[in-house]
Amino acid sequence: MNIPIPTATLVTVTPEMAREWLEANENNRNVRDRRVDLYSSEMEAGDWMITGEGVKFDWNGRLFDGQHRLKAVIKAGVPVQMFAFHNLDPEAQKVVDTGAKRTAADALRFAGITRFVSEIASMAKIVIAWDEGGYRRSGSNSHPDVPSPAITDWSLENIEAATAAADLASQVYRSPFPVLSRSTLAAALFMISRVDEAEARKFAADMIDLRLSGAGDPLYTLHRRIESAIKSREAVGTAGQLFFYFRAWNARRKGERLSVIKIGSANTAAGVATDIAVPAPI
Repeated sequence: MNIPIPTATLVTVTPEMAREWLEANENNRNVRDRRVDLYSSEMEAGDWMITGEGVKFDWNGRLFDGQHRLKAVIKAGVPVQMFAFHNLDPEAQKVVDTGAKRTAADALRFAGITRFVSEIASMAKIVIAWDEGGYRRSGSNSHPDVPSPAITDWSLENIEAATAAADLASQVYRSPFPVLSRSTLAAALFMISRVDEAEARKFAADMIDLRLSGAGDPLYTLHRRIESAIKSREAVGTAGQLFFYFRAWNARRKGERLSVIKIGSANTAAGVATDIAVPAPI
Protein backbone atom coordinates (compact mmCIF):
# COMPACT_ATOMS: atom_id res chain seq x y z
CA MET A 1 0.00 0.00 0.00
CA ASN A 2 1.26 3.43 -0.94
CA ILE A 3 0.76 5.63 2.10
CA PRO A 4 -0.52 9.10 1.10
CA ILE A 5 1.56 12.09 2.11
CA PRO A 6 -0.16 14.25 4.76
CA THR A 7 -0.91 17.84 3.71
CA ALA A 8 -1.79 21.02 5.58
CA THR A 9 -3.58 23.94 3.92
CA LEU A 10 -4.83 27.24 5.29
CA VAL A 11 -8.47 27.36 4.20
CA THR A 12 -11.27 29.90 4.51
CA VAL A 13 -14.08 27.67 5.76
CA THR A 14 -17.58 28.86 4.93
CA PRO A 15 -20.73 27.59 6.67
CA GLU A 16 -21.60 25.63 3.52
CA MET A 17 -18.14 24.02 3.46
CA ALA A 18 -18.43 23.20 7.18
CA ARG A 19 -21.73 21.38 6.58
CA GLU A 20 -20.20 19.38 3.75
CA TRP A 21 -17.14 18.41 5.80
CA LEU A 22 -19.30 17.36 8.75
CA GLU A 23 -20.94 14.76 6.53
CA ALA A 24 -17.63 12.86 6.76
CA ASN A 25 -17.74 12.97 10.58
CA GLU A 26 -17.76 9.38 11.88
CA ASN A 27 -16.95 7.79 15.23
CA ASN A 28 -16.03 11.13 16.78
CA ARG A 29 -16.53 12.14 20.41
CA ASN A 30 -19.81 13.64 21.59
CA VAL A 31 -20.35 17.28 20.72
CA ARG A 32 -19.97 19.68 23.64
CA ASP A 33 -22.44 22.50 23.03
CA ARG A 34 -20.66 24.90 25.39
CA ARG A 35 -17.47 24.52 23.35
CA VAL A 36 -19.40 25.24 20.13
CA ASP A 37 -20.98 28.32 21.76
CA LEU A 38 -17.56 29.54 22.93
CA TYR A 39 -15.96 29.15 19.51
CA SER A 40 -18.90 30.71 17.65
CA SER A 41 -18.91 33.78 19.92
CA GLU A 42 -15.21 34.32 19.17
CA MET A 43 -15.88 33.94 15.44
CA GLU A 44 -18.81 36.36 15.48
CA ALA A 45 -16.71 38.93 17.36
CA GLY A 46 -13.81 38.56 14.92
CA ASP A 47 -11.56 37.25 17.70
CA TRP A 48 -10.94 33.80 16.20
CA MET A 49 -7.20 33.18 15.85
CA ILE A 50 -5.33 30.91 13.45
CA THR A 51 -3.28 28.36 15.37
CA GLY A 52 -1.53 25.11 14.56
CA GLU A 53 -4.81 23.32 15.25
CA GLY A 54 -7.49 22.76 12.64
CA VAL A 55 -9.76 20.15 11.08
CA LYS A 56 -8.23 16.75 10.41
CA PHE A 57 -9.11 14.07 7.85
CA ASP A 58 -7.56 10.62 7.60
CA TRP A 59 -6.47 9.06 4.30
CA ASN A 60 -9.94 7.54 3.96
CA GLY A 61 -11.48 11.02 3.90
CA ARG A 62 -13.00 10.65 7.38
CA LEU A 63 -13.14 13.73 9.61
CA PHE A 64 -11.78 12.77 13.04
CA ASP A 65 -11.01 16.13 14.65
CA GLY A 66 -12.43 19.65 14.32
CA GLN A 67 -16.17 19.07 14.55
CA HIS A 68 -16.59 21.75 17.22
CA ARG A 69 -14.86 24.32 14.99
CA LEU A 70 -17.04 23.40 12.02
CA LYS A 71 -20.28 23.49 14.00
CA ALA A 72 -19.22 26.88 15.38
CA VAL A 73 -18.69 28.21 11.84
CA ILE A 74 -22.23 27.13 10.98
CA LYS A 75 -23.67 28.69 14.13
CA ALA A 76 -21.72 31.95 13.68
CA GLY A 77 -22.67 32.11 10.00
CA VAL A 78 -19.35 33.65 9.01
CA PRO A 79 -16.33 32.34 7.03
CA VAL A 80 -13.32 31.58 9.20
CA GLN A 81 -9.72 30.75 8.34
CA MET A 82 -8.23 27.57 9.80
CA PHE A 83 -5.85 24.81 8.79
CA ALA A 84 -7.18 21.67 7.12
CA PHE A 85 -5.07 18.52 7.41
CA HIS A 86 -5.62 15.67 4.95
CA ASN A 87 -4.25 12.14 4.46
CA LEU A 88 -3.46 11.55 8.13
CA ASP A 89 -3.09 8.03 9.50
CA PRO A 90 -6.47 6.87 10.92
CA GLU A 91 -4.61 5.77 14.07
CA ALA A 92 -3.69 9.44 14.72
CA GLN A 93 -7.15 10.00 16.22
CA LYS A 94 -6.07 8.02 19.28
CA VAL A 95 -3.46 10.61 20.26
CA VAL A 96 -5.29 13.82 19.32
CA ASP A 97 -5.76 16.18 22.32
CA THR A 98 -3.84 13.90 24.70
CA GLY A 99 -0.99 16.36 25.34
CA ALA A 100 -0.79 19.00 28.05
CA LYS A 101 -3.25 21.84 27.43
CA ARG A 102 -2.15 25.46 27.60
CA THR A 103 -4.10 27.18 30.34
CA ALA A 104 -5.32 30.76 30.70
CA ALA A 105 -2.49 31.23 33.20
CA ASP A 106 -0.01 30.19 30.49
CA ALA A 107 -1.45 32.90 28.23
CA LEU A 108 -0.92 35.51 30.95
CA ARG A 109 2.70 34.43 31.39
CA PHE A 110 3.21 34.80 27.64
CA ALA A 111 1.76 38.34 27.98
CA GLY A 112 4.37 39.21 30.61
CA ILE A 113 2.38 38.87 33.85
CA THR A 114 4.57 37.31 36.54
CA ARG A 115 2.85 37.83 39.93
CA PHE A 116 -0.24 35.90 41.09
CA VAL A 117 -0.64 34.52 37.58
CA SER A 118 -2.97 31.61 38.38
CA GLU A 119 -5.03 33.68 40.79
CA ILE A 120 -5.48 36.52 38.29
CA ALA A 121 -6.46 34.12 35.50
CA SER A 122 -9.12 32.51 37.72
CA MET A 123 -10.20 35.91 39.01
CA ALA A 124 -10.63 37.20 35.46
CA LYS A 125 -12.92 34.29 34.56
CA ILE A 126 -15.08 34.95 37.61
CA VAL A 127 -15.34 38.73 37.20
CA ILE A 128 -16.01 38.55 33.45
CA ALA A 129 -18.71 35.94 34.01
CA TRP A 130 -20.23 38.02 36.84
CA ASP A 131 -20.30 41.16 34.71
CA GLU A 132 -22.11 39.17 32.00
CA GLY A 133 -24.81 38.04 34.43
CA GLY A 134 -23.32 34.78 35.72
CA TYR A 135 -23.05 33.47 39.28
CA ARG A 136 -26.25 35.21 40.37
CA ARG A 137 -27.73 32.19 42.17
CA SER A 138 -25.92 31.11 45.31
CA GLY A 139 -26.88 27.44 44.92
CA SER A 140 -25.59 27.18 41.35
CA ASN A 141 -22.50 25.11 40.61
CA SER A 142 -22.23 26.09 36.94
CA HIS A 143 -18.98 27.47 35.56
CA PRO A 144 -19.49 29.84 32.60
CA ASP A 145 -16.98 29.48 29.76
CA VAL A 146 -14.75 32.50 29.18
CA PRO A 147 -12.40 32.51 26.16
CA SER A 148 -8.67 32.82 26.88
CA PRO A 149 -8.25 36.03 24.79
CA ALA A 150 -10.89 37.73 26.96
CA ILE A 151 -9.08 36.61 30.12
CA THR A 152 -5.77 37.97 28.83
CA ASP A 153 -7.29 41.29 27.72
CA TRP A 154 -9.12 41.76 31.03
CA SER A 155 -6.01 40.93 33.05
CA LEU A 156 -3.83 43.40 31.14
CA GLU A 157 -6.48 46.13 31.43
CA ASN A 158 -6.98 45.56 35.17
CA ILE A 159 -3.51 44.35 36.15
CA GLU A 160 -2.91 46.85 38.98
CA ALA A 161 -6.26 46.34 40.73
CA ALA A 162 -6.24 42.59 40.05
CA THR A 163 -2.75 42.22 41.54
CA ALA A 164 -3.80 44.22 44.60
CA ALA A 165 -6.88 42.02 45.09
CA ALA A 166 -4.83 38.84 44.65
CA ASP A 167 -2.28 40.13 47.17
CA LEU A 168 -5.01 40.87 49.74
CA ALA A 169 -6.59 37.45 49.18
CA SER A 170 -3.19 35.79 49.69
CA GLN A 171 -2.73 37.64 52.98
CA VAL A 172 -6.16 36.48 54.16
CA TYR A 173 -5.33 32.94 53.03
CA ARG A 174 -2.17 32.96 55.16
CA SER A 175 -4.05 34.33 58.18
CA PRO A 176 -6.21 32.32 60.61
CA PHE A 177 -9.37 33.43 58.73
CA PRO A 178 -10.79 30.41 56.81
CA VAL A 179 -10.79 30.57 53.01
CA LEU A 180 -12.39 28.11 50.60
CA SER A 181 -10.82 29.46 47.41
CA ARG A 182 -8.13 32.13 47.23
CA SER A 183 -9.06 33.05 43.64
CA THR A 184 -12.76 33.46 44.45
CA LEU A 185 -11.91 35.64 47.45
CA ALA A 186 -9.65 37.72 45.19
CA ALA A 187 -12.49 38.13 42.69
CA ALA A 188 -14.87 39.20 45.48
CA LEU A 189 -12.37 41.73 46.83
CA PHE A 190 -11.77 43.08 43.32
CA MET A 191 -15.50 43.63 42.78
CA ILE A 192 -15.96 45.11 46.25
CA SER A 193 -13.05 47.49 45.58
CA ARG A 194 -14.92 48.84 42.55
CA VAL A 195 -17.47 50.15 45.05
CA ASP A 196 -15.09 51.43 47.71
CA GLU A 197 -11.39 50.58 47.53
CA ALA A 198 -10.58 51.78 51.05
CA GLU A 199 -13.46 49.82 52.60
CA ALA A 200 -12.48 46.74 50.59
CA ARG A 201 -9.00 46.91 52.07
CA LYS A 202 -10.46 47.34 55.57
CA PHE A 203 -12.77 44.38 54.97
CA ALA A 204 -9.74 42.21 54.11
CA ALA A 205 -7.62 43.69 56.94
CA ASP A 206 -10.33 42.84 59.49
CA MET A 207 -10.30 39.26 58.21
CA ILE A 208 -6.51 39.06 58.47
CA ASP A 209 -6.45 40.46 62.02
CA LEU A 210 -9.60 38.57 63.09
CA ARG A 211 -11.32 41.76 64.21
CA LEU A 212 -14.64 40.08 64.98
CA SER A 213 -17.25 41.49 67.34
CA GLY A 214 -19.10 38.30 68.19
CA ALA A 215 -22.61 37.13 67.38
CA GLY A 216 -24.39 39.38 64.90
CA ASP A 217 -21.18 40.82 63.46
CA PRO A 218 -21.33 40.03 59.68
CA LEU A 219 -17.61 39.20 59.59
CA TYR A 220 -17.93 36.89 62.60
CA THR A 221 -20.85 35.12 60.90
CA LEU A 222 -18.85 34.89 57.66
CA HIS A 223 -15.94 33.33 59.57
CA ARG A 224 -18.18 30.73 61.23
CA ARG A 225 -20.03 29.94 57.96
CA ILE A 226 -16.84 29.27 56.00
CA GLU A 227 -15.28 27.39 58.90
CA SER A 228 -18.37 25.17 59.07
CA ALA A 229 -18.21 24.49 55.32
CA ILE A 230 -14.57 23.47 55.57
CA LYS A 231 -15.11 21.19 58.57
CA SER A 232 -18.16 19.49 57.05
CA ARG A 233 -16.52 19.31 53.59
CA GLU A 234 -19.51 21.09 52.14
CA ALA A 235 -19.22 21.61 48.39
CA VAL A 236 -19.61 25.37 48.00
CA GLY A 237 -19.31 26.53 44.41
CA THR A 238 -18.01 29.85 43.15
CA ALA A 239 -21.49 31.40 43.24
CA GLY A 240 -21.99 30.33 46.85
CA GLN A 241 -18.63 31.71 47.93
CA LEU A 242 -19.32 35.06 46.23
CA PHE A 243 -22.65 35.12 48.02
CA PHE A 244 -20.90 34.62 51.37
CA TYR A 245 -18.61 37.60 50.84
CA PHE A 246 -21.18 39.93 49.30
CA ARG A 247 -23.80 39.10 51.94
CA ALA A 248 -21.37 39.93 54.75
CA TRP A 249 -20.04 43.00 52.94
CA ASN A 250 -23.50 44.47 52.28
CA ALA A 251 -24.61 43.83 55.87
CA ARG A 252 -21.51 45.63 57.18
CA ARG A 253 -22.07 48.56 54.82
CA LYS A 254 -25.65 48.93 56.03
CA GLY A 255 -24.81 48.43 59.70
CA GLU A 256 -27.05 45.35 59.87
CA ARG A 257 -26.66 42.46 62.28
CA LEU A 258 -26.18 39.15 60.47
CA SER A 259 -26.57 35.82 62.23
CA VAL A 260 -26.99 33.36 59.33
CA ILE A 261 -25.63 33.07 55.79
CA LYS A 262 -27.67 30.42 54.00
CA ILE A 263 -27.17 29.26 50.42
CA GLY A 264 -30.40 29.06 48.45
CA SER A 265 -31.56 26.21 46.25
CA ALA A 266 -30.28 26.00 42.68
CA ASN A 267 -33.83 25.14 41.61
CA THR A 268 -34.76 28.55 40.25
CA ALA A 269 -38.01 27.20 38.79
CA ALA A 270 -39.31 26.70 42.33
CA GLY A 271 -38.49 30.32 43.13
CA VAL A 272 -36.44 29.46 46.20
CA ALA A 273 -32.95 30.34 44.96
CA THR A 274 -31.19 33.15 46.75
CA ASP A 275 -30.03 36.05 44.60
CA ILE A 276 -26.49 37.20 45.21
CA ALA A 277 -26.63 40.81 46.34
CA VAL A 278 -24.72 43.11 44.02
CA PRO A 279 -22.15 45.08 46.02
CA ALA A 280 -23.27 48.69 45.88
CA PRO A 281 -22.89 51.91 47.88
CA ILE A 282 -25.58 52.57 50.48
